[in-house]
Amino acid sequence: MRITKPSTLTKENSKNSLEASGEFLLWISFLAPSAYNIGMSFTDVTVSLANISRTLSSPTWDLILIFVLVGGTLFWAFLAGRRKIVSAIMLTYVALAIFPAIPVERIIGMIGFRDRALGSMGIFIILLVLIVWLLGARRGRAFSPGGPWWQVALLSFVQAGLLVHIVLSFLPSEGIASLSPLTRQVFTDPDLHIWWLVVPAALLVIIRRFEMHGE
Repeated sequence: MRITKPSTLTKENSKNSLEASGEFLLWISFLAPSAYNIGMSFTDVTVSLANISRTLSSPTWDLILIFVLVGGTLFWAFLAGRRKIVSAIMLTYVALAIFPAIPVERIIGMIGFRDRALGSMGIFIILLVLIVWLLGARRGRAFSPGGPWWQVALLSFVQAGLLVHIVLSFLPSEGIASLSPLTRQVFTDPDLHIWWLVVPAALLVIIRRFEMHGE
């Protein structure tokens, strides 16, 4: 029968404790950054939600205007039907393509309007109204007049968002700085510019694909 000396047992226990401590510290060093990042992300989300709640509790003029525009677009879309909201989205792109060719500065000077941003907004809106009035719903004939309510709601939302994004893009930097943080983050962020231009068109393509498969 082999008898282990106490000193040997003590050395083996110390060695095992050191190894366990080393593994524990290794796991801590590995998990600490992840836990920190998760905590920071949760903190950022909490701060963002708090800012949104504070902004909505006392809305500024731009938020009120956006709510009115989105609500009016939804109301008009459900009354007019899906085909007309599709046509409005497509004709918004047409107006956006034509607008750079319009001599905005000359028109504003002829009218005697001093605010270039408001003048540009007015000219774009008048151009869009004229295009919609002249072409009507012809551009949306590829789509069926009826459709699920969620499609109408989604299309009207992206149409209103696209219009708000385009109109606010005419504001100068100091005008954008005066907007509420929520409006700046959603509608005037340069990183979201491409998304506001692509998402409505992509949504039209996806809905049309679903209709073609259904036929």
